[in-house]
Amino acid sequence: MCENPHVDMNRPAVAELMADVSAALARRVNALCEDICEVIPREIPQLNGNTAVFADTAEDPGHDQQPKESR
Repeated sequence: MCENPHVDMNRPAVAELMADVSAALARRVNALCEDICEVIPREIPQLNGNTAVFADTAEDPGHDQQPKESR
């Protein structure tokens, strides 16, 4: 997992920090997916309405895969 030889992955403090980061990301995944779905059509208008582009963000069941502009 971690390729840095200075990080001992077996230390409890490292495992605790990794769990904290994971929990923080999990709480923000819906907001992150929504941000991505808003930025893509704004920055790449040719992809607006392309459901395949938004399919990866739809894996989270709490997130609507279409950007707000297309709803």
